[in-house]
Order: sequence, then structure tokens, then C-alpha cells
Amino acid sequence: MSTTHRHLSPEIVTEALQSAGYRVQAAPGAAGAPVLVSATGGLPFEVRFFNPLPPAGATGAAWADAAFRAAFRVQGDLPLSLVNSWNATHRFARLLLAGDTGASNAWLILEMDVIALGGVLADNLRAHLEIWDRLIPELVAWLRAELPKLAKAAPIAEPAAPDAPQAVAPDEAAQ
Repeated sequence: MSTTHRHLSPEIVTEALQSAGYRVQAAPGAAGAPVLVSATGGLPFEVRFFNPLPPAGATGAAWADAAFRAAFRVQGDLPLSLVNSWNATHRFARLLLAGDTGASNAWLILEMDVIALGGVLADNLRAHLEIWDRLIPELVAWLRAELPKLAKAAPIAEPAAPDAPQAVAPDEAAQ
């Protein structure tokens, strides 16, 4: 029989990740909430904890939920319609576009929530990890297929060939 967790903690999630073969490191997070750092398929991701619960006794801090998050820097413009098309076909995680498109602060973020409020079985937590492990490479493959389509739909203007005649302004022609 699988253990039921009434909350999430870095220890619970670390144990689940390690039992699935992941390496995990704890890192300080914003406002005192811990962050776990790991990777799948060579791509880094974080687990962030949200909604702190009253102290869980000797087990330490407890949270109602956590989010698995992988962030990818966006170079150039990325239409929101592309992000929405991913979200329309994937139900367990969402894709977000953060920052200003085309700017150095633009990020594409894949997030998946895990909620423990009311109880989550250890086997269910393991299933979430398996879904996450499948989603990241699926996203990368999808982006590799979709981004070239964007480039073809909006080609970049090519510079004129060096031997092409150059237009001369009327003022220059008179000189």
C-alpha cells in the first residue's frame, strides 16, 4: 500500500525524485520557501513550494502544493498563439510566456502543479514525476518542429546581392 502524504515538503519531494533516479539539490527560494533543483534529459528544472501550512510537528515545514518549472530563454519573437496551441493540446502542464517578447528578459516557462491538500499517494507523486519527465522532451521536440514553421511564415528580408545595381538619389546623380 502506498503512503498518503497530507502535505508536501522538500524531504518528501526529494525522496520521490531520488527514488526515480534524479539528482536533487536544495536551494534558497523567495520569502523563505525552499526550491529543489534537478534536471531531466540534461535540461534543468526547479520544484517550488507554495501555500505554507501550519507547522506539521516534528516533520518541519509543510506546503499544500508545489510546481515543477522549467524555463527556456526566448530569443526573438514568439507568438502567444504558439504558446496557446501547446496549452490546448496538453492538459497536465501549462506553457507561459514571461517578460517582453523579443527582449532579453523573455522566458518560455513550462509548469506543472502537484497538489497535496487532502492527501496525495506516494504512487501518485511518482506518476506526476513520470508525466513531467515525458513533458520536457516532448516540449523540446514540439518546439523544434514548430519554430521552423514560424520562420517560413515570416521570412527575414534578405540583403541585396553585392552585384545588384544600387538606386541613386536624384541629388547624387547630379553631382
